[in-house]
Amino acid sequence: RQQSFLRDVSRSLLAAKERDEVLEVLLDAASEFFEFTALFTVQSGEARLHAARGPGAADLPLTQIRIPLDLPSAYR
Repeated sequence: RQQSFLRDVSRSLLAAKERDEVLEVLLDAASEFFEFTALFTVQSGEARLHAARGPGAADLPLTQIRIPLDLPSAYR
């Protein structure tokens, strides 16, 4: 099952022609393993929520969730 899943995801990624298609494939794949998934893109020095799936995802203000990447962080 896992090999067939990875093969299908790989084929879908190779067939994707646009950035948004690639992101949708990745979000679909992550959704197979996690109840809630979110995908961020990095633009203009900030991480911006691009899409989310799962409980409450429909209520998220996609265009408003942004995380500045130039602030001090415990993860650096």
